[in-house]
Parts: sequence; structure tokens; C-alpha cells
Amino acid sequence: MAALTWMRASPVVLMAEENRRMLATLLVKMIGSLPFLGPLFEDTSGRSDIHLAVSVSALLVSSTILIAVGLIAGMIPALRASRLDPVQAIRSE
Repeated sequence: MAALTWMRASPVVLMAEENRRMLATLLVKMIGSLPFLGPLFEDTSGRSDIHLAVSVSALLVSSTILIAVGLIAGMIPALRASRLDPVQAIRSE
């Protein structure tokens, strides 16, 4: 896919973009593997474990807010589009 989007780019730009992608991939893999490195460093104390406790009320409040924001974000463009004349919308493209 990258080859299709960068057809007219110079080789220097192509190499820089490929290096950026490789570095980003390497960083993601390194960060993603951090929790599994405990045995490598012989951490048997269990201090590095993360214990997360989420209350039901926090879950309900956050879910309600996310649903409301999602509905509003979806409804505003849909209402604007419903007010347009289809023929005029197609002509303006």
C-alpha cells in the first residue's frame, strides 16, 4: 500500500518513511513486551504486577457518557445530511 501512495516521492523520502515505520514498529513491540520481561530479570516478588479495580458506578458513568457522545457525534452530521437536497448534494461534488 505504501508503494501506491508514494509513487512520485523521491527515494530519500521513501527511505525516511520506511525507517520511521520500522522504528515505530520496534517501539510498539518493545513497549508491548515489557510486562513479560519480569522472569528475565528474575522478579519473583510480584511487585511489578498491576492490580486494577474498577467500580461498577465508574463503568456505568463512563459507558453512559461514551454512548451519549457517540450518538451526538453521529446524529449531527446525519441531521445536516437529511436536510440537503440529494440532487444538489450530488452536483456539488
